[in-house]
Amino acid sequence: MIKRLCKGASAGISISVAMCFLYFIYAPLELFFTNTDEFWFDLSVLLTAMGATFLVAVLLCVCVMIFLSTKLHRVYDFAVIACGVIYIATYIQGNFLVKNLPPLDGTAIDWSDYPIERIKSILVWIAVIVLMLILIKVVQMDRLQAAVKWISCGATAMLLITISSLCVMSKGYESKANLTVSTKDLFEVSENHNFIILLLDAADSSVFTELLDKHPEYEDIFEDFTYYRNTMGVYSFTKHSIPFILSGDWYENDETFEEYSMNAYMESSLFEELEKQNYKMGIYEEELLLPDERFRKFDNILSNEWGTRPWTAFVRWQIQMVGFKYAPYDLKRICFVNPNAFKKLRIPPEGYETFTDSNVDFYEGILNEEVSYTSENSFKFIHVSGAHLPFRYDENMNIIEDATYETNMEASMTIAREYLNKLRDSGVYDNSVIIVMADHGFSSTDYEELYRQNPILFVKGIGEKHDMQTSLAPVSFVDLQEAYHRLLTGAESTEIFDCKEGEERERRYLFYHYNDESPMYEYKQTGMAWDRESFVPTGKEYIYGDE
Repeated sequence: MIKRLCKGASAGISISVAMCFLYFIYAPLELFFTNTDEFWFDLSVLLTAMGATFLVAVLLCVCVMIFLSTKLHRVYDFAVIACGVIYIATYIQGNFLVKNLPPLDGTAIDWSDYPIERIKSILVWIAVIVLMLILIKVVQMDRLQAAVKWISCGATAMLLITISSLCVMSKGYESKANLTVSTKDLFEVSENHNFIILLLDAADSSVFTELLDKHPEYEDIFEDFTYYRNTMGVYSFTKHSIPFILSGDWYENDETFEEYSMNAYMESSLFEELEKQNYKMGIYEEELLLPDERFRKFDNILSNEWGTRPWTAFVRWQIQMVGFKYAPYDLKRICFVNPNAFKKLRIPPEGYETFTDSNVDFYEGILNEEVSYTSENSFKFIHVSGAHLPFRYDENMNIIEDATYETNMEASMTIAREYLNKLRDSGVYDNSVIIVMADHGFSSTDYEELYRQNPILFVKGIGEKHDMQTSLAPVSFVDLQEAYHRLLTGAESTEIFDCKEGEERERRYLFYHYNDESPMYEYKQTGMAWDRESFVPTGKEYIYGDE
């Protein structure tokens, strides 16, 4: 009897399975395999959650189709054709109309900026509906349903082959280390020597200089520091900037980013020197890739239970991400979810919280957490969202609706002030090397991704005492490794760079688009870091896969 029922609803069952496979298996896996280094979880976690979702969805759909085929024939015919339309249009939408999707970088999306994409989406859906209506008129329903069945079976087989190939090429099948960046010892300081880098994401040097006119008290925040106003960054986004800051190694699309990142952290001359000097090392970086156990050399990177909680949120956000790519444009706005949200679902190490780059979490920790002490030398790299999108804060770290980049910058200065005051109050400020910097700048006038080349950089050596001083030396992040070495040997902030004010220097910068890391475009800066006129392309490009 079951066999007879299934045969009578074979077209409905086929299209149901095909749709569920596309939405709950193929699309999530495609997003994962093409962005493996964006997600902390591995294939086993994803398949467990989405595989169960697929089975439940298939069972429900099959039951509905069998019921309709036996009780409501006309409704069944409509359901099969409607599912065929949705499946075909969704496939086209998700595979051919994705080039100009809004970036998932935390930016508040103004959907009115994408009228052409909306029109394309509407036209695709209308075209598929019209085509199906024409076929209904000229083809018998039985034959049309048979066509839907065989098309769905063929498409599913093709997608299965495609996703299998993508899995192999991306090495997405490889297990990830069961490690988490925790908050362990975030506010622990050394009674001996500290080396602290506080990185405020996207804090732009030019904007800070402008804010000094409005906030002359900022000079008091950075008393004892040298402000290197003329600093050139190296990349336009965080992902590549942070490994460079900590290693000095360029990434030029000549290997996978995971391979590069692993080598950068494991072979960093900074970390090697810190280990030689018996520094206890903590790296508080939310987006850190943790491919294997060697990252346990950082004291706050701990093992944790493998999985997510709650599973319902994990599945819901996966479906929303699929919808962001595959849904019609008018439905994409309700499907938005930042990929970084998945970090919140990771089970933290027992007794600790998972570190996030949240300004609020770090600021509340500064105000409320007690300082603890160690006799060991201590290194800390702390990356918080700082001035980065989305714009949320006023200068007092209140969340407001009409926030701007400038108010986010003011909030960043509040965070820096309170953190430095905490170090002063703890009695370790004078025996600490402290660097307050950004990974890249920000173009506050036109929001162009290119002009992020001028991040803030403030440096204080051990025992320095003076008013904030500003240097226009043509500094580059390329110089940081030598600067770290000199700071570790007792140099003051004015002695860490060889370049001097007034010198002419060509500084290198690699630009890429947020949604497309290949190619990378090489630029050179021959003038001041913020000068767009002297910031020009060299014509050299770095394309992944080029020999």
